[in-house]
Amino acid sequence: MRRVEATSPAGPASPSGSRGSPGSDLRAQHRAATRARIVRAVSDLVAEEHPAAISVPAVARKAGVGVATVYRYFPTKEALLDAAATEVLTPAAQRLPQSFAELGPGLRATWSELADRLPLVRGQMASPVGRELHRRRWQAKHALMSELLEADGIDPGSEIGRRLLGVADVLTSSTALLELHDKAGVDPADAAEWCAWAVHTLYAATRRETRR
Repeated sequence: MRRVEATSPAGPASPSGSRGSPGSDLRAQHRAATRARIVRAVSDLVAEEHPAAISVPAVARKAGVGVATVYRYFPTKEALLDAAATEVLTPAAQRLPQSFAELGPGLRATWSELADRLPLVRGQMASPVGRELHRRRWQAKHALMSELLEADGIDPGSEIGRRLLGVADVLTSSTALLELHDKAGVDPADAAEWCAWAVHTLYAATRRETRR
């Protein structure tokens, strides 16, 4: 596929072809809009049905495009679910705290955004690719929390450091949000408050333990 570059305000592409033509820019915009419509259709369908019931023809109908068009952008259903999870869930999940003291505000902001996307969070767990994406996000969060602990003088490789990290990883995961919301009927905002309180309490206890 030919690379498309932004058209300069100075005018149309030069004879050398170093700039994209207005027509190529429009085609690129159309492709991006079509892809976004397909991804949104996946998110909408996941909210309405179990991910296992989603099919490429259903996505095509929801997006208002042909089945061949969907396959042109996404070769498999797993790729569809992966794109929806990546482009809809990841931006929220990447709002990681800069310190354990900032965990509460960060968790509230993240889970507040995920509150409207809980069906997609559930759907991600039904896709092998989605589970892999979830695992990679967990690795990034775990690495950051390890750095934050080390900066506070707590060895993340020690017994108490590993204990705190393990529990904090669970309490700040989207899985914890689903468990509290789906099984205990807790509002996402309250769930964030509860988990932030629990992690802060464990962190304070760990700090006291390291000072003995």
